[in-house]
Amino acid sequence: MAHLAELAYSVTTENGTYVNLNLYRRQTANSIEDVRTVDNAGVSTTMRQNVARNERTGLNLNAAGEFGRNLKVNGGGELYYAHFNSPSLGIKNSGWLWQVNLNMAYELPRNYSIQANGMYSTGWILLQGRNSAWYDYSLAVRKEFWDKKGSLILGVNNPFTYPFRQKENTQSNTFRAQTSNQYFTRSVKLTFSWQFGQLRNSSEEEVKKITHDDARSK
Repeated sequence: MAHLAELAYSVTTENGTYVNLNLYRRQTANSIEDVRTVDNAGVSTTMRQNVARNERTGLNLNAAGEFGRNLKVNGGGELYYAHFNSPSLGIKNSGWLWQVNLNMAYELPRNYSIQANGMYSTGWILLQGRNSAWYDYSLAVRKEFWDKKGSLILGVNNPFTYPFRQKENTQSNTFRAQTSNQYFTRSVKLTFSWQFGQLRNSSEEEVKKITHDDARSK
C-alpha cells in the first residue's frame, strides 16, 4: 500500500515566468525491490521481492520563462531523502540525493533555432546499495518551413561522452559487490516532422452551428 502527501505552490509573473514548488512525502509498505544473494559457490542471484518499506521525502522546483524575444529557458531540480527498511532481511539503507535539468531554445533569423538540453543526477539509493551519478545532454539545430508546418532537426546526444560508466555498490551481511556498467549513449539523429490539419476553436464551431440553425428556421 502506498501513501502520498503533497504541498504545492505555483506562481506566474506578469512577464510570463512560471515557478512551481512542491514538497512531498511518499511511503510504500512492502515495496518491490531487487534483492541480491550470493551462495557458497560465489554465484550471485538477483530477484524482485516484496520485502521492504520505501520512504521518500523531497522538494521539487520547476520554472520556465523567456529572456528577451529569442531565448526560452525551462528547468527544474529535486532534493530528496530516501530510506529503505527490511526487517525480514535485517537491512536498512538511506541517503540524500538530488538532480537538476535545464532546457534552452534560442530563436535565430530565417526560422532557425538552437536547442540545448541537459540533466544530472547524483544516482539512486537501493535497498542493498547505491548507484553512482548519471548525466545526459544534447545539442540540436532546428529549421522550420512551409509556414512552420514542417520542421527538420539535426541533433547530437552526449557527443563528448563515450562510453558512459556507472557503478553500483551492493552489500549485505554476507557479501559485498561492485558492478560497473558501460552505456554507449553517443548518437546523431535527423528528425523530420509535419503538422497535418489545423486547430479549430470550439466556440467558433458553436457560433457557426447556431447561425446555421437560425438561417434554416426562417
